[in-house]
Amino acid sequence: MAPLPDNSTARLFLDYTSRHVEHTLLLRFDGDLPSAGSYATGYAEILANRMFDDDSFFRARFSDAGADFSLPIAFTAVPGAIPAATTNSWAQDPESAFVSFVMRGLTTGRRSRVEFFTGVPTPSWPSDNRYNPGDAAPIDTLRINFQNAAASGGTLPLITVGGDEVTVYGYVNIALNAYWQRKQRA
Repeated sequence: MAPLPDNSTARLFLDYTSRHVEHTLLLRFDGDLPSAGSYATGYAEILANRMFDDDSFFRARFSDAGADFSLPIAFTAVPGAIPAATTNSWAQDPESAFVSFVMRGLTTGRRSRVEFFTGVPTPSWPSDNRYNPGDAAPIDTLRINFQNAAASGGTLPLITVGGDEVTVYGYVNIALNAYWQRKQRA
């Protein structure tokens, strides 16, 4: 498939911390500025359930389709829900751990992904780096809540770079991001 410009759709940027390292979550949606705030809050509340309480979603920005810049929108910070004082992080490189939700466009077939950094562990890291349904109850809950929002007909539907609504795959990938591992060595 031919590549499309990154700015071909409206975009919402959610800034957050994971193990006190700042990250930005990119969400594509078929919306405008008035709906951006509800999307920002809705997704922050879903994902904060796998975030430590000393981290938070702290800022949201909006970019119109075709725009090369983003502007801040009104947003009330959403703190994580898991007590950091009583829960350990992943044993190795917790600041580089992320889960990704994989989606596919219903019309264009384009793949899309939302990556969310979180040091919150589950009982074990899956050997194939993928949480299939039933592998980890907390991830199942996160995936179902994300899917109910993001999928076509969901409460906060997302779109691909091609502009079509998505179906969300029934698994969640997990990985360590090499960029953050290299930052540790610097």
